[in-house]
Amino acid sequence: MHIPFLSVALALTLAAFATARSGHAELSLEARDYIDELTTREVLAELSTRELLDELSPSANAV
Repeated sequence: MHIPFLSVALALTLAAFATARSGHAELSLEARDYIDELTTREVLAELSTRELLDELSPSANAV
């Protein structure tokens, strides 16, 4: 699975900035969740439906 380096670097930078600027733990957790959601969407957008189903199917995970 290919994860673009720039996307990950940007997400980490934004998460660090949001955490540093936030004086409240609740706000920093919300910012982290938001960044995680954006990163997850970018990664999943690169995968086809078939690839996702193959990864989620029990026969693909059985070793």
